[in-house]
Amino acid sequence: MGARPTQDKHERQKEIVAILQSQPALRVQGLARRFGVTTETIRRDLDHLHREGRLSRTYGGATARPFTYEPALGDRAKLMIAERTAIAARAAELVKPGEALMIDAGATTVHVAVRLAAHCNHLTVLTNSVGVAVALATNPTMKVIMVPGEFDGAEGAILGSDAITFLRSYRADKAIIGSTGVTPDGLHDANREIAAIKRTMIEQASEVIYVADHQKFEKNSLVTVAPLSDIDWIVTDIAPAVDLRAALLANGVMVIQAMPVEAAKKPARRSITSARSR
Repeated sequence: MGARPTQDKHERQKEIVAILQSQPALRVQGLARRFGVTTETIRRDLDHLHREGRLSRTYGGATARPFTYEPALGDRAKLMIAERTAIAARAAELVKPGEALMIDAGATTVHVAVRLAAHCNHLTVLTNSVGVAVALATNPTMKVIMVPGEFDGAEGAILGSDAITFLRSYRADKAIIGSTGVTPDGLHDANREIAAIKRTMIEQASEVIYVADHQKFEKNSLVTVAPLSDIDWIVTDIAPAVDLRAALLANGVMVIQAMPVEAAKKPARRSITSARSR
């Protein structure tokens, strides 16, 4: 394959992840030759993808992350802060005063809870997330119902059969959930117990808001949470690529794009790419 030194770094990184789906490991030297860039450029790409949790860095290269891998909540919470803040703001706009919500545990859903506490009133929220409950409790008009069960410290979440049984005794206007990844096949998660909570919330809600930054796109994982047809909205920071976008539209999912503050400050690029992304 010929070298492509002018390829955008985001496209290059996306292709690196795609290559790992068919090869067990990649080497820096081979990737540098493939893309026509320096080994230092490739090392930066691999380091960036490792921090995002999209591959495992090894000496001289990288390997694919196993389907069962998901960084702890504390590590995930340090990433994509501007993007998640923007997603939270748009997701909160879909919530009406007085509604009953179910919100699951995750880095993005905590951002949503912070936004709801600041800009909404008189909500009833069932959650299995300690972070979500604490954020909502700053607003005295909120009624927060904590799901009972087994506590997972790495996720700051309540899990298990007791939690599922409890959730099934309630109905909600909306469920707000995240996941490890989303593909045309549906939503996926690395943890089967966490996936079971998400699935139950989806089943018990009249409408479902899925919140996910673009790093979750085309990211498969161990457990299928739900098909795309179970989702009403996806709120994200960057419009999905063609295949995923087509699958979302075919399943009646409304895509809402939230622009981070940093991106909004940049002048618009006059190009075909930017025109299509708007």
